[in-house]
Amino acid sequence: MNKCLNFSGELSTSIKVLEEELELIRSVLVISKYELIEITDLDNVQVAETWKHPKTKDYLRLEIDKKDDKDSSEPSTTLKDVVDELLDLWIELRAIRNSITENDLDLDYFYKFSAPSSSMDIFWQNVSKQKEMRSEDPEHWSFLFNSRIDEYICAYNALEPVDKAAITH
Repeated sequence: MNKCLNFSGELSTSIKVLEEELELIRSVLVISKYELIEITDLDNVQVAETWKHPKTKDYLRLEIDKKDDKDSSEPSTTLKDVVDELLDLWIELRAIRNSITENDLDLDYFYKFSAPSSSMDIFWQNVSKQKEMRSEDPEHWSFLFNSRIDEYICAYNALEPVDKAAITH
């Protein structure tokens, strides 16, 4: 909706209307006591109407738009179209990810996909740490532990209760 001043200095409101809605809007204006003042034609095609309210002196200009055939020929998008497009995008993104993982394995900044360590992996990592500690300082090891205690027992005791339960059960 636009408001503009015409040559006579009167304030008029401009509204764009589709041709299909014109009859309904005309009937509303007649009920509202508006009077038709002017019909504008270009090449025998009606393009605008000007209406005036006699008491309030308000002017209303209806600019008539024709329905474009281009808009009606293009079907509206359905949910199936959206889902199909999302699937295509997902397949393309997966192909991009796979091409990166195949060709760029040596890059430092590359994110490597790895599964979390299992309880047995954590246990064997602890065993290797305990063996290193024992070989680095045997006197300290013998001071802390009895000679019958080996690295496997220390590694098992260092595990979380969840990892212990996963190994023994």
